[in-house]
Amino acid sequence: MYLQQLRSEKSWVKNDRNAITVYKSDKITIVIAILKSGAMVNDHSIGECLTFQVLSGELKVETEGRVFYTTSGQMMSFHAHLAHSITALADSEILITTYKE
Repeated sequence: MYLQQLRSEKSWVKNDRNAITVYKSDKITIVIAILKSGAMVNDHSIGECLTFQVLSGELKVETEGRVFYTTSGQMMSFHAHLAHSITALADSEILITTYKE
């Protein structure tokens, strides 16, 4: 349902990504995001811990001089303030969870 909604919005047509927050509390936020192939998020870091699971597609993830490739069903976690870059190697859908310790 959320994925269909994201693809039907104008921002998906105009941009290389779109996202929606599906749950938010004082400690946890859950976001579903879609990325077009080639979309890049460079040197991203936040003040919270972050986990993402690839629902479909393939991502290249760079952090601390290391490169990882994630595909459907795989998950990665980052400590707060850890810079990372993500490149969509194919159209991708991801589930992002941030949480405060």
